[in-house]
Amino acid sequence: LRPTLLADALATPALVRAWRAILLGPALFRFDDADAFAALVQHSESVAHELLENFGWLLDIQRDYACIVRASGMATGPVTALTPFGTNDQISLLLCNAIREQVTSGAWSPADSYGCLHVTTEDMSALLFTVRERYGDNWGTDARNRSSRSMLNDVYRKMRQAALLRGPDEHGNILILPTAARYSATYDKAEQEQTT
Repeated sequence: LRPTLLADALATPALVRAWRAILLGPALFRFDDADAFAALVQHSESVAHELLENFGWLLDIQRDYACIVRASGMATGPVTALTPFGTNDQISLLLCNAIREQVTSGAWSPADSYGCLHVTTEDMSALLFTVRERYGDNWGTDARNRSSRSMLNDVYRKMRQAALLRGPDEHGNILILPTAARYSATYDKAEQEQTT
């Protein structure tokens, strides 16, 4: 669970690395390449202008990451690995909200200096159990009947694709990336009450 910057990439100028990371997406993390992130922040106005003029995209720079925001009605966007339709997508989004609650309540340690959380597979298993107890009735029969381990492996895969986490490694460590804080999801209670 180390930064993903390759040693060969250091020969490439920092701003070029920043452009590559945000264009290839889903985000440029300060954790991975602090120099590229600093170059992007320094040139944020010109990069934002180029993105807007050439593609109609917006640049979103946060304290620990930067990403491109694409309008949903465009042929070129949005590019996202998450949708509200798949059960694993929904669980991933619900876990993001539950992660935030764990940190806010003090149950989990706060983020490190790069905005990342260091947790274990046991932490995530317990969190999935809580989310499953709270929202599982909203999931399809297949999801409700699956084992937690199997479900969690698929959710890990989905969250890795969306750049929300890395891991678990061989020791069961997981790195929750700062992009997980972008998402907050729940099911509409009024709609649930109408269906019951």
